Amino acid sequence: MTVGILSFRLPLFDNLERNNKKAIHGTCWLLALFCMSFGLYAVFESHNDTGTEGTYYANMYSLHSWIGIGVFSLFLGQFVAGSLLYGFKVGGDGVRKEMMSVHKVRARSERCMDEKREARNNCSSLRSSPSA
Repeated sequence: MTVGILSFRLPLFDNLERNNKKAIHGTCWLLALFCMSFGLYAVFESHNDTGTEGTYYANMYSLHSWIGIGVFSLFLGQFVAGSLLYGFKVGGDGVRKEMMSVHKVRARSERCMDEKREARNNCSSLRSSPSA
C-alpha cells in the first residue's frame, strides 16, 4: 500500500501528468489487492487442507485472524471508494475535495495497522500534520 503514495511523492514521477500519477497509484493498489486476496486464499486453503496427517486448523480462530480480515475490509473499502471518487470521477468536485482528507487519513491509518514496524514511526504523523 505504501508504494501507491510514492507515485505522488517520488521525484522520479514529478514530470508526469496528474492522470498518469493517478493511474500508477491505482495500479499499485490493484496489485496490492491482488496480493492480499491471494494471501487470504492461501491461508484459508492451507487451513482447510487436512493433508496426510488428518489435522484440521480452524479458520478465524484468533484475534490476529480477525484483525487481518478487518484490515483487508478497510483496504477494500478504501480501494472501491478511491476508484469510484477519483478514478472514475463519480460524484461532484465538492464531494471529492471533502473526501480527500478522509482518503489520506484512512490510508495512513490502514498502513499503520498493516505494517507494525512502520506504525511506531509513522502513526505519530497522524496527530502532527492536520492538513495530511
